[in-house]
Amino acid sequence: MARGALVVLSSALGLELLLQLLAAAVWIGGSADADPEEARAEVVCVGDSYTFGMGASGPDAAYPSQLADLLSEQLGRTVEVQNLGKPGSDSSDVLERAGLALAGEPRVLCVLVGVNDRWRHPALIEELDLDGTEGAAARFEWKLRSVELVRILSRGLGSFQGDTAQAMAVENSVVGTGEARDLVGGWQLVPGDLPVILAENGSCRIGDADLAWGYVSGELRVGVPRDPTASRLEPSDAGVRSFRAERRELGWALTDAAGSRSALLPMDDLAAGEARSRLYLRQAEIGISEGRIDEFREVLPPIAFDSRLPAEQRAKALELLVVIAVDDAGSSGAIAERLERLRDLADGHDDVAVERSLVRSLMRAGRYDDAYERVERRAARSGSIEPGLRLAQARAASQSRTREDVIRIVSALLADPTSTVEVRNAARLIQLSVSDSQEDQIDVLVRAAAEDDRSGGDLTTEFQRRRSWLDEARVEAVARRLGVDPGPALERLRDAAAAEGGLDWRAVLTRHLARLHEACVARGVTLVALTYPFEIRELQETLRDFATSSGVRLAEMRSVFPTGEAERQPLFAPDGHCSDAGYALMARRVAVEIAEVIDD
Repeated sequence: MARGALVVLSSALGLELLLQLLAAAVWIGGSADADPEEARAEVVCVGDSYTFGMGASGPDAAYPSQLADLLSEQLGRTVEVQNLGKPGSDSSDVLERAGLALAGEPRVLCVLVGVNDRWRHPALIEELDLDGTEGAAARFEWKLRSVELVRILSRGLGSFQGDTAQAMAVENSVVGTGEARDLVGGWQLVPGDLPVILAENGSCRIGDADLAWGYVSGELRVGVPRDPTASRLEPSDAGVRSFRAERRELGWALTDAAGSRSALLPMDDLAAGEARSRLYLRQAEIGISEGRIDEFREVLPPIAFDSRLPAEQRAKALELLVVIAVDDAGSSGAIAERLERLRDLADGHDDVAVERSLVRSLMRAGRYDDAYERVERRAARSGSIEPGLRLAQARAASQSRTREDVIRIVSALLADPTSTVEVRNAARLIQLSVSDSQEDQIDVLVRAAAEDDRSGGDLTTEFQRRRSWLDEARVEAVARRLGVDPGPALERLRDAAAAEGGLDWRAVLTRHLARLHEACVARGVTLVALTYPFEIRELQETLRDFATSSGVRLAEMRSVFPTGEAERQPLFAPDGHCSDAGYALMARRVAVEIAEVIDD
């Protein structure tokens, strides 16, 4: 026992020492190039690995280095650009390095951050000390890095827990015995004629109910686990029913504790396939949204390419496969092939659900014009468009069309009596994303709060993201001008203030960028925000909303990066970061925003 404890302790200390040495190496390497007394650069670039230059052939190919060469050539003089990018940084890291970034009194500060906020969920920094260069970036920060590693890993693994995934929690109770594997599949419960799907990962669907199942020593257990992290269902768990299960030639005979008998008979093969694929698609949609992509790489292709299944299911599987291919940067051939299959499926079936999958997939691949035109052509043929499909077109328009196009589509959705509350609310958020000024944004927020009973948290989140400049007096003034009750909007604003401790990552990112902007304004520094050269809609919208509401210059990468997969492939390294050519495009786009600022 003591020996085992000593081994565990030694391993933990070894891991901690290794992490400290690696952190020190990164700090020393960064400090050597980041002394503000030695580098009085006109332009300073802060951010994560896309600023640092991961994927490039060397430091000289990172976008800040190429930006320096480009500006020096354009202006006919040497322009110093300092690269303070650090791989893995989130907005709190960038804000903590603000003192170092501004210490050299640059004329322009470029910031590209946010992609790591999506999974690290940094805490909101309330106070920002910019005196001197002291701070997290200028001195080595001592902390238990192994504890931080466990925290980050547990956040990623936490997606296996909770209500949305509790049916996945009994995985270990299924795998391991031949009889348990024999139970996997589609059945008909007799009497009752209820469809029953028992999945290999421990998920169970009976009729419309999503449950968990397990098989222990000849006993089939079905229900909800008391502990979502448990490895098996226990008879004492609330709502769990136990059946003695005996294999028969045609299926399984079940006997419950009261002696009542029932049976599981095989479904018709096609019906079983449809029911099983429906269950797998639901699990895949949830799992992929939580980042658990690798679990579903092998599950989805058999559904996507099974011509016996309904077109809607095949289209959904193809849509999820496009999501996976986009996540695998460089999978341009797979994206094109799956989009082509989706087009063929949509052209061969007059099915709105299939069409929605195609339009969403086109947007996911960055082909916003194609998505927009696809809906336009359908509208021209049929004379009308289902609100859900029109909503997808509005999202595409917000990425590739004029503000007037977006407002036209959103207005039609809000005026359509068949639009559901969910569609109307989503349309208002799109309208909010293209609003040019703070006043326009307040108009949308006040109208949305007054006209719709939004019990969800989306609208409160939008108020949270604007807390740095939105107050009750402005809300009341706008409500009076619009002639609406200010009460609902004020309630949302107060909810946002009360939820400061539970801000979502987008609100935290916006607040951190706003604080950085305030620091730049106080020092006469021009802040330029960059978007990423790939599309994560909620992240890009957050960055655009911040730039619009604060008047910050925005270097949009989608304006220089092509949408065609063949053209995009040479611009990215295999790991998803930019190649030298990709960073060159980023440098050219940033130069457009800052050349006039530093041109004497």
